[in-house]
Amino acid sequence: MSVDGFMAGPNGEMSWIAKSRSEEGAAWLADTLWQAGHHIMGSRTFYTMASHWPFSQDALAAPMNAIPKVVFTSKDKLDLQARGLNAAGLKDTYVSPDAHTWAEAQIANGDLAEEIKKLKQQPGKDLLAQGGASFVQSLAATGLIDEYRLVIHPVVLGTGMPVFSKLPQPADLQLVEHVAFKAGTVVHIYRPA
Repeated sequence: MSVDGFMAGPNGEMSWIAKSRSEEGAAWLADTLWQAGHHIMGSRTFYTMASHWPFSQDALAAPMNAIPKVVFTSKDKLDLQARGLNAAGLKDTYVSPDAHTWAEAQIANGDLAEEIKKLKQQPGKDLLAQGGASFVQSLAATGLIDEYRLVIHPVVLGTGMPVFSKLPQPADLQLVEHVAFKAGTVVHIYRPA
C-alpha cells in the first residue's frame, strides 16, 4: 500500500510498487507466502494472477504457484478458458510444475464471513489474503483478520483504492513487528488489540 493508505491508484494502477522493490523485500515476501496454507483472493485478482504466475520464472513464482487457492466469487465455477487460459495447460505445460493449483482452485461463493470462518476451522497453515481492492476491503470489514502484514511503499498517491474504506467502526490494532528495507519499503505487522 502507499503511505497514504491506497492499495492501487484510482484506475487500479500499481506500477508505483516496482520502484521500491528489492531482493530483501522479495525474500521476506517469499517467506510470508511459504507460511500460507491457502491463498485466498477475489476472482479478478485470481484471473490476473493465473495469467501471470504459471508462466513466470520470478523468485516468487514457486510459492505463488504451489499454495492452494480459494477464490471468492458469486459464480459456481471459474471459467479459465473464457479468460484465455487453458486449464489443461495449467496442469501440464506451463513453466511451473505447481501451476495446477490455479486450475484446481476452490470456490467460495457463500457469505464472506461464513466462508472465512469455515476455512479458519480447517487444520493446517494460515490463510493468506492478497489482492483485489473490493475483496480486501470487504474482508477487513468482517473483523475476522487475525494479522495484517502491511507492506508500505514510499509513495503518496493522493487518491486511489483505499485499503480500509468499508470498516463499520474503527479497529484498534497492536503493532507486533516492523521491518524496514533499504529501498524504503516498510512492513508493519499488526494484530487486533
